[in-house]
Amino acid sequence: MITHRVQAGLCPDPARVVARLFLPGEELGSARSRASQVVGRVMSLAEDEVERLAAGLLRDFGGRHHNYQALLRRHASIVSAHIEEARELTAARTLLLGATFTAEYATEAAALCNPSAVLGPDQGGLRAGQARVALSVRGIGEGHLSSIGFCSAVVGPGAQWSFEPRLLPVSVADITPACWRREHLQAVLADQGHLDELAEAVLHALPPEFEGADLERALAQTHRDLLNRASSTTTADLLRKVVSSAYNASFARDAGLGQRVLSPSAEEESNGMEDARFTRFTGDDGTAEYRATYTAYDGRRIAPRLLISPDLRVFRAHRLAGHVVPASHVATASLGQGGARGAGRAAGGHARLRAQRRRLPAAAIRRRRGAGLARLALAAARPGGR
Repeated sequence: MITHRVQAGLCPDPARVVARLFLPGEELGSARSRASQVVGRVMSLAEDEVERLAAGLLRDFGGRHHNYQALLRRHASIVSAHIEEARELTAARTLLLGATFTAEYATEAAALCNPSAVLGPDQGGLRAGQARVALSVRGIGEGHLSSIGFCSAVVGPGAQWSFEPRLLPVSVADITPACWRREHLQAVLADQGHLDELAEAVLHALPPEFEGADLERALAQTHRDLLNRASSTTTADLLRKVVSSAYNASFARDAGLGQRVLSPSAEEESNGMEDARFTRFTGDDGTAEYRATYTAYDGRRIAPRLLISPDLRVFRAHRLAGHVVPASHVATASLGQGGARGAGRAAGGHARLRAQRRRLPAAAIRRRRGAGLARLALAAARPGGR
């Protein structure tokens, strides 16, 4: 292995912010919300004042977020149940109401660290001897909440490395529920040590591929004697929590790689998505796929999880399961080009950067000679999800 040290750095940027739902009174875990009082104040404002405030919002914040007006309308709809009198809101009042329940969060306010690099999906616009790598980074914001960000760099010709600009605004993904495979859920429950009679009955009632609605139907059709057992509430809650933890994340097509941030979207990762490590796999048909393991943290427990993406724009996220996972999450092996069928071929040498908490210093570009390729042997079967 030959190593060349180059002067290339990446610093945290406090301007990289996302807009999140904010419910006053619940930010510290209190069950008492002040949303009703806040909605009442917004509804009592005169229309000319509302229009003035809404225009200021669009002027000051419209360029800081992707689809800002759609985001405000979505947040307004979430709290619309607190509007006492049935009335149609003007466009300006809807935006103002949504903004009242929106807070900005700086994803890198505390640190930027723990990168991994892999050959990127976009190799256009390069000169001979160059390659573009995609990097994942761990952004740590206020409250030590971690998210997964991305950027790109151009390597070559020779021992050269240059980061490409990380554009603004930051883009967050649209989240939708993912499908499950029955055997995958069974493996996760086995890892949890929770395959009791209720779980077995539900698994038997589920189709081979299912969604959350199918789980609810299976629970509703379960024999009453099983549902009335002392442990049934714990089992049902666990089933719902695990199934809801799988999701699809899709970024807008006009959002560049450096603008994308994967934020916690499942209960088991509510306090952070940490230390993603991406690898590019190439199947026997030549199709490339990106996979990354990461650690989910809910404030009390950690869970091993997996991301899968064909292009680093659309992702599937779910829990890892298998007999190796609890000990080491994944097993990494160095295999020759003719290694185990179905594991996938990792593309090229996997470049890594050494990271420190506040700054990513000079990058070490590592090149492996010979035919050996890194392979990632995942303990889980291919995830449930189409």
